[in-house]
Amino acid sequence: MAHLFFVTLDNNAAFKPGTGTGYVGLAGWGLSNTANFKNMRSYGYWTGTSYADSSSLDASYFQMAMGLQEPALKIDLFFAMAVHDGDVGHVMAVPEPQTYALLLLGLLALRLRLLRSVKSAA
Repeated sequence: MAHLFFVTLDNNAAFKPGTGTGYVGLAGWGLSNTANFKNMRSYGYWTGTSYADSSSLDASYFQMAMGLQEPALKIDLFFAMAVHDGDVGHVMAVPEPQTYALLLLGLLALRLRLLRSVKSAA
């Protein structure tokens, strides 16, 4: 999500990158650019990462309002973002007429074979 926030959408954080401290309050910080994403909220989004060394129920979320990632209890209410690996705009290939012709030819051959076996059994 950080790559989406900083690189893809070119948004600015409210903190110095990599520190989580040092509020700088630059003009335009936060989720100011959402590009083609619809209904993107300036709030927290779950990242799907749990803390293995934590004895509590901590998980990681990305704060879109300030551009930082931090832990939260898994019972907290945050948003989820549906993502898809690979090319989302991929269009499935449409079968060509030759494919349909071969399919019909095969079905016709099966039908003829079935008719021959019925005639020979009678």
